[in-house]
Amino acid sequence: MSIVFKIGDKYPETCNECPLFVDGELGLQPFCIGEGEYTEEEINAEEDGNLDMYYHGCLGNRPKNCPLVEVEDE
Repeated sequence: MSIVFKIGDKYPETCNECPLFVDGELGLQPFCIGEGEYTEEEINAEEDGNLDMYYHGCLGNRPKNCPLVEVEDE
């Protein structure tokens, strides 16, 4: 059995566009509600990855362990 939550009509390109990503609201560090996290390798492979993580909490792509799955409408 699977449980699926529909979180939008468009698959987000980046974490910044994702409804599961909390972008520093209420003074919190940005984080993913679905617990998607970048590895050190992903951060180091991206140009300015450490700066982007410090200022935005995300990179220009989704982490490899992103919990989102694109589902076609039935």
